[in-house]
Amino acid sequence: MPRCAHWFCPRTVVRSAVTRLDRTFAVPVAQPQRTNSLAVGSLICGIGQLFVWTPASIAAVIMGHAARRQIRQNGEAGDGMAVAGLVLGWIGIALTLLFVFILIVAVAATSHSTGITSVPKPGG
Repeated sequence: MPRCAHWFCPRTVVRSAVTRLDRTFAVPVAQPQRTNSLAVGSLICGIGQLFVWTPASIAAVIMGHAARRQIRQNGEAGDGMAVAGLVLGWIGIALTLLFVFILIVAVAATSHSTGITSVPKPGG
């Protein structure tokens, strides 16, 4: 294809504009970092313990520890979610143990007896 002699020729203007755009926008795009699935699950279980209580707390702690190990190995995102799930899970477990302790103390206090099963009647 012959080149135009004039600087205002449409073919020359379009070709130079495309060349400039190619050079301008040739910046490599960073891929978004993948979030660890166990970290998301840990956070969901940590929040969900309001409805399911102890099983969700235990799951949040287990998944949180596994997620942090995977994040260190693979370099994935989600460490903050894993830590939040861990903290919520341990708080849930601590509150469960506190509730059980209070329940045991309450039952022990109400069933406390003096050891005397009957009171002797006077005179007989």
